[in-house]
Amino acid sequence: MCAKRLLEGRRDPKHMSHVLLFAHPQISLGMVVSRIACDEDAPRKRRREQIMNKKASRTPYPLRDGKPEMRASVVTFLDILGYGEMSQTSNEVLHGLRDALEEAGEILSGEGIYDERFVRPYSIKVFTDNIVIGWPIPVDHPLYADGERELGYTLLNVASYQLMMATRGYFVRGGLSVGPHYMDESVVFGPALMESYGLESKTAVYPRVVLSKSAHEMALEHCTYYHPHDSAPQNTELLIDSDGLCFVNYLRGSIGHFDDERVGIEWLKSQLGKHKYQVEKNLEEHRNNRRIWDKYAWVGRYHNHTVEALALGKSLMVNPKLLELGFSPLLPPRGRPKRAKK
Repeated sequence: MCAKRLLEGRRDPKHMSHVLLFAHPQISLGMVVSRIACDEDAPRKRRREQIMNKKASRTPYPLRDGKPEMRASVVTFLDILGYGEMSQTSNEVLHGLRDALEEAGEILSGEGIYDERFVRPYSIKVFTDNIVIGWPIPVDHPLYADGERELGYTLLNVASYQLMMATRGYFVRGGLSVGPHYMDESVVFGPALMESYGLESKTAVYPRVVLSKSAHEMALEHCTYYHPHDSAPQNTELLIDSDGLCFVNYLRGSIGHFDDERVGIEWLKSQLGKHKYQVEKNLEEHRNNRRIWDKYAWVGRYHNHTVEALALGKSLMVNPKLLELGFSPLLPPRGRPKRAKK
């Protein structure tokens, strides 16, 4: 284990994420604030500035000379698969989704970990099914300038969030990038956000969180801190897909919270049973919709890969027959003619 990783205590839960409200990029709260400010007198404007500066001093993205500034960050954009279709269904679906989001959101929120004495090291904003996580990298810090801590905790928390949502029937897709970024209560902004959004909307396709080239290269660099290199935690937190894309290995990576890997794997076995149920359910439900079925077939193959890699037994594997689509003749085969009754 690398001395640097031991010093920084990456597994310390105090570095877990937190949740704020996500302002839609086209309807920024800043637009509303600026409109109201036009009608305020000078003293009220100064008071508002003092309040905003005080808030900014307690965020991961503080103002510089009173103005926002982008910082090098690990940025993730997440989206729930099929949310649009869900929104047109029943209150029962709404209740289940809300409960799942609240429960899984605790993983990202670090609820009970942070209080008024501690500034959270990153920001999260949520709007409907969209989540943006921005974790600034302290590029001037003598130990943490390389971003291993920020990328590592992001991978761990995203994996745990994905798994908890999936075991409740909600599969998550997303993109993760590294680059300039800024976010506060009013705005989410920067090229890293746009790259992460592009990865989610155009590249990921399946329920996977895909890394950008820069994030992938950063993870590879971090692996060199360990000897042997394949013992690096990144080697289990990430996988390379058949199309060459690097994505978050949420089934295996979620056990990173456990100090004892054996205990973590036993816990994972119970989660894999729930995950298998949800995958098979969706494969059967969408068998006649190839576009959607393909996405769950990908999850099924990924699930079975994990079960095989950990040698957990066939009982935990998704039924292989559900991962196949056969062929049929133009006309159904004719049965044998019935014999006439005497």
